[in-house]
This record gives sequence, structure tokens and C-alpha cells, in this order.
Amino acid sequence: MFLDHCLKAGAGRIICFKPVPEGYWEKSRYFDKYSNMIKMISYCAERTDVDIPKGKSLNRASVFSEFLNVDVYINIPVAKHHAGTGFSCVLKGLMGVSSPTTNRFMHSPDGEYTYDRVEYLAQCIADLNLIRKPDLCLVDALECVVNNGPRGPGDTVKPNRIIAGTDPVAVDVYASSLIGFDPGDILTNTFAAQHGLGEPDPVKIQLLEK
Repeated sequence: MFLDHCLKAGAGRIICFKPVPEGYWEKSRYFDKYSNMIKMISYCAERTDVDIPKGKSLNRASVFSEFLNVDVYINIPVAKHHAGTGFSCVLKGLMGVSSPTTNRFMHSPDGEYTYDRVEYLAQCIADLNLIRKPDLCLVDALECVVNNGPRGPGDTVKPNRIIAGTDPVAVDVYASSLIGFDPGDILTNTFAAQHGLGEPDPVKIQLLEK
């Protein structure tokens, strides 16, 4: 289990930036085996306002304070369809650290929670990722929803892959193509690449398979 690997690598604390609902961990078939480790996970409450000087649509965000202070930040999303951005993975997943107020603003400048402002939302997500790049991206691409996301129900594909990398754009580009999307159509990929956050060209992405 991932927690076990983190602890063996020397992690002193494991902090989850995305709060989970009651009973979430108990649904895992590994809960009994790893319950002691799961109890070690801590969650965040305090938030800090952060300026994003190079943001094009999002210039300020409220994020968990611990996000700015941890030694290692690991982004662990599921690759899937998303009605607002077309695709959700590493870049979109960073919205888990920002406040509900910030997230509403990211959907529309007037705070309306809508999926109609696709380009605006994608730009805000790219801007948010300027705050901090992940030290490691670890993507669950075992079984992925390809429509009616993010909540479904929807059709699924089963690449049966775990994707690891340090370039959030390259990882999202590869993951989106893996589940049947054209990465060039995913605006979060395009806008994040324009910010210099990673490599968007599939031809230039080096893949190592095990």
C-alpha cells in the first residue's frame, strides 16, 4: 500500500489535503490490514491566501497552509472525464487544496458554480498549479470513467495502469491519451504548458514501462 511505501521511505507525517467522507477508508478491502497506518493520516483545516502573480485568470487563491510547508507533495488523482474541463487528472486534482470560495471563483468570475465556462476554468486550474508543482504524480488509471464525469455513472475503460512521473503536464497528456481523449483538446494541458509547467508534446514524452 502507498502509505506503507511512504513510511518506509522515511515520512514523518502523512497529510491528506482532500478531506474524505466518514467511512471512506473502511470501504477498502485492505482496511483491516492497514488500519493502523490509516489512523496516522492527518487532515488540514487552516488556510492561507496566496498571490499568483503570473496567473492569467486566477491571481489569488486560498489554500491549505500545510500544502505550502510539506517537504514532499504527491498528487494522486484518478484519470477520468470531467464535464467542466473534458478531463480530470493531476492538474485538475490540485483544486483539492483550495477553498470552496476559491473553487467557485475558478468556475466563473462571478462565483457561479457552472461548467459552462470551460476555457476560464481550465485557465484558472493552470494558474493554480503555479503555486507549487508536485514532487511526484501517481495516477490511478486502472478503470476510468470516459463520460458523465466527474461523478458518473458513465462508461468506463480499463487501461489497468498506474502512471508515475514528475512532470504534471506530461503525465496528464499521457493519461488522457491512454483513456481515449486527444490531449491536444484538453485546455488544462495547453494552458499549463504555456505557463512552463511541463511538456505537452506526446512525441517528446519519454515512457518507461515495467
